[in-house]
Amino acid sequence: MNRIARRPLIAAALAGAALLAGCAAVPQVQVKTAPAVDLGALRSFGFATPLGTDRAGYRTIVSQHLVAATQRELEARGLRFDAAAPQLRVDFHLHDEERLRAVPAPVLGIGAHGWRHGIYAGWPMWVDATELRPFRASTLRIDLVDAQRRQTVWEAVVTEDISARRPDELPAALARAVALAFERFPLQAAAAVTPAAPVPPQPPAPAR
Repeated sequence: MNRIARRPLIAAALAGAALLAGCAAVPQVQVKTAPAVDLGALRSFGFATPLGTDRAGYRTIVSQHLVAATQRELEARGLRFDAAAPQLRVDFHLHDEERLRAVPAPVLGIGAHGWRHGIYAGWPMWVDATELRPFRASTLRIDLVDAQRRQTVWEAVVTEDISARRPDELPAALARAVALAFERFPLQAAAAVTPAAPVPPQPPAPAR
């Protein structure tokens, strides 16, 4: 195969690699709900003390961002914040770790016709292969605990590739992870009400 004929194959391989890179950045969300639990009957919430993301007795910046984002999501779903005696207590756990991802890695090989051997020369061809690539993953777990029964009633786990994330992107990333988690919450956020456009004043009727 000549150089011109190989260009479409190379372009296709590069396009596939770009698609894989984009898919790897999509957060993965998993949720669990305890059996026989009516989350709609639990109408108030607070936060665990200390939170799993706190350190040495003080509230971290990560905790502050998670609290703000979660309070916004729960209040949008009609729950009321109650620091004194909430029905639900929210807790967070955040863990970063190095992982390996298996990705397709096409390899250029040489093919040949098995029949009529010696008549045709070999030609370049792409061979399917797989390679392991390291990446850094961040996993956020949000627990909603029945304060009276002291049992977890709802749990969301959001895992995201943060290999290319800059430190200044952390607040937005945490808010996005919390929003993605509560998209799977049984109670949906109230639809935003668009205010009606004001009616322009009518000119006075002409005198008769």
